[in-house]
Amino acid sequence: MSHIFLQYFWYGIIYISLFAFAALDGFDLGVGILHPTARNDKERRVYLNAIGPVWDGNAVWLIIVGGALFAGFPLAFASIFSSYYIPVMVLLGGIIFRAVAIEFRSKRDSKLWRSTWDYLFAISSLIISVSVGFVLAGLIAGIPIDQYGVFRGTFGSYFSFFTIIFAITVVALFIMHGSIFLMMKTEKEIQANVQRWALPCTFFFILSFSLLTLSAWYVQPHLVHIFKQHSWLLFIGGLDALSILGILYCIYKCLPGLAFICSAANIFFLFTLCALGNFPSIIRSTLGDFSGITIFNASSSQKTLTVLLIIVAIGVPLVLAYGLWLYKIFRGKVVLDSHSY
Repeated sequence: MSHIFLQYFWYGIIYISLFAFAALDGFDLGVGILHPTARNDKERRVYLNAIGPVWDGNAVWLIIVGGALFAGFPLAFASIFSSYYIPVMVLLGGIIFRAVAIEFRSKRDSKLWRSTWDYLFAISSLIISVSVGFVLAGLIAGIPIDQYGVFRGTFGSYFSFFTIIFAITVVALFIMHGSIFLMMKTEKEIQANVQRWALPCTFFFILSFSLLTLSAWYVQPHLVHIFKQHSWLLFIGGLDALSILGILYCIYKCLPGLAFICSAANIFFLFTLCALGNFPSIIRSTLGDFSGITIFNASSSQKTLTVLLIIVAIGVPLVLAYGLWLYKIFRGKVVLDSHSY
């Protein structure tokens, strides 16, 4: 296989893994942020047990993203984790506290104990979502790095109108996705309560996504350049709009399964648009004399990418098989018992 084909392939693997993370761990994070909206302890336990069997497995896709960057584009990996050292540490802290909150929450039958871990669960889920949003937005919008991948900015370099709107949109997306997942996993009065939250969450996402689209069009022209050159690619945007309309219709008609499919499709089309608009960049540079780190100037050797391809061909199907088996085992509505969180 040619080196260029392998570079394209690994670029696709990274974005597919990011999509899998957003579609799977995204609803976990959304459920966590929505956790305080539960009306009593029973509802909070239902929310927690809706994601209980799968939340840790869903996070594997974020590890795959890091592994693909480390092995396939080492310069990009080094630059991202050094440039975004503080946000990445905040992200890791959120992941740790979320895991601790889930496991410790039901260890004691104390109202103060449970409410403390409930709020830590919600706050850590929000921190993870915001951190992911800022890191992704920064890579797309650009940060001050030189030709060696060294960060030349300050803490304030992480923040701009685009990155803030992007982070808000990621949070809104996860909340909407999580509310739809809860509709699938609950019934009767709990499902009715979740449905009341699902529509406002969807409108919140539509508003933030609309602002993000306008911001990208006027502030980040490189993201829309390819769509101006090849107008037929706007068909993907049309499909995304249809998926969002499908979400609204299915929530209103209380069709959570179809709503979840539409929400996952929406995430897929969003990442497709981002991948096309950002190609071939991995990290854009805001310094005038350097365009940024791309898949061409940051990739490993052809032999390394070929060996990695063999590993992926073996490992990813195993991850998918395990995930499908897990979701099949724990399909259906949440039922609380003595073994539940």
